[in-house]
Amino acid sequence: SGLERSSLNLSGARLRQADMSLAVMNRTRFSNADMRDIEAYGGVFSSSNFSGANLTNASFVGAYLDGANFSGATLTGANFSGASLERASGLTQARLNQACGDEATNLPRGLTLPSC
Repeated sequence: SGLERSSLNLSGARLRQADMSLAVMNRTRFSNADMRDIEAYGGVFSSSNFSGANLTNASFVGAYLDGANFSGATLTGANFSGASLERASGLTQARLNQACGDEATNLPRGLTLPSC
């Protein structure tokens, strides 16, 4: 998609199966959004708010999510391979156990992801 927009309010939006590949959407509010099955390969979402969002089967391969908020987000089947999640907040080990990543995924200290 290559969309370049920051500080948007997409709270509660229905974005299921949206292609957000290579999008730059820093500081965007996705709280409580339906983001199931989105493709966000290589997207930049630093300091974005995904609290309460449904990210089931979302692909964030190679995405930059530094400082993003995932409090209460559904991460079942989400792929974070190669993604940067350092300084992301709201991540719990229990929720990350439902997602996957690889050795190139950068997580906050003390958290791990199952391999995809």
